[in-house]
Amino acid sequence: MSDVSPLVQLLAVLLVVGSPGLVVLAYMRQVVRGQQDIRRELCERVQRIEGSVDQLQQTTQALTRDKTDKDEWLRSAVHTDHRLGQMTEMMARIETELSSKRSLGEELAPAVKAIAGLASELKQARTGNGQG
Repeated sequence: MSDVSPLVQLLAVLLVVGSPGLVVLAYMRQVVRGQQDIRRELCERVQRIEGSVDQLQQTTQALTRDKTDKDEWLRSAVHTDHRLGQMTEMMARIETELSSKRSLGEELAPAVKAIAGLASELKQARTGNGQG
């Protein structure tokens, strides 16, 4: 019986200490599982946030490119407007010159007709004098 008594003592100690120990062990396992679940959820959230940040960066870069394109377009439009103004002034000068030349041509037309008429009469007079 001397062999049985230490075994009974050991079993008694395990029952007294073991039951609460098993409860603590089960509780610790639940805590670890809960922490693993929280860690997994946080990792997924971080991945979603990183994806959102990447998308935000791409959108920001696209907006920056659009703004640059719009600024360039505005510069080009201002330059084109300036050139259009210069061309309008040039066309006004050309129109003025053409209208003044037309009026000069209109004034000279009767004189040219009169000179042509005189030349024709002189020619007829010469040919008439040479024949007669």
